[in-house]
Amino acid sequence: MKGIQYSPILAEANRANFDTNTTQIKTETRRTSGLKKVNESPDRYAFTTMVTDEVKGEYLAHFYDTHANESFYIKSPYGKPLDLFYVREEHYAYGHWEPTSKTTKGGNQKWAFKKTGPVRFNDNPPPQFETGIIRRSVSNWYRRTALFMPASYAKQFNIITEITIERLTDITEESAIREGIQPMDFEPIWGGKCYRDYSISDADLLDKYGNPKLDFPVMALARDSFFTLIQKIHTPQILNDNPWVWVIKYLPLSITGKPTQQQIAEVKKLLRQKPNYQFHKVGTALLQYSNSPITQ
Repeated sequence: MKGIQYSPILAEANRANFDTNTTQIKTETRRTSGLKKVNESPDRYAFTTMVTDEVKGEYLAHFYDTHANESFYIKSPYGKPLDLFYVREEHYAYGHWEPTSKTTKGGNQKWAFKKTGPVRFNDNPPPQFETGIIRRSVSNWYRRTALFMPASYAKQFNIITEITIERLTDITEESAIREGIQPMDFEPIWGGKCYRDYSISDADLLDKYGNPKLDFPVMALARDSFFTLIQKIHTPQILNDNPWVWVIKYLPLSITGKPTQQQIAEVKKLLRQKPNYQFHKVGTALLQYSNSPITQ
């Protein structure tokens, strides 16, 4: 099973799928892994369709090179529809550091983290923990990045419903909402909905009493909110580059650990019956109501 690395903001948005007190959902994610060739000159290439290599079992994106007048395929690094993936996220592990028999290119000692206790996440962090590259032989809580999260630690699991390709700025308003964009819990002066401006820090959203400021910027469109988020995660230049991205659409299964094989089989059966099913936060998880007919 593959893991997809989520920033703290995105991991929290994915957890919101299970929170009935918020309208926030996250059932799409956009990634650029494996697309270096087409993103060196994005305008040169055209995406046509996704195909399956039945022999190798690979899911492939078909591109056309408009300069060379030739076609080629790029393998999806995220699998195919009905595959599961787990969320690799920042976490806190209890353990200690041990020296290894290896050294760095500069001749420094390499260390390995040995977990000896439980794992926590940003929704329930330990009261005290070590950060950075502090390496101690005494066991303690350590904050670890998503990069170093093995599958055995994972709590969040999702099932892929669709994988396709598009340019980053082609995202629709609906898809931006499904990227987990945070809706603000008040009505703006122009009426309707508004969304968070991620270029504003958390500290600047609150007054000295911890209440939301009345004059902080908000976005009228989820697309614009998404663009501030993607620039915060990457760089402001990413919108000008407008890269090709994998669009991975999925449904939430669990935030408490890997589902059983029976549960996974039941969900896959239902999704084969309704492949165009859209998640609308019914209950707190797809598994919770997977024994009943799924409605569109």
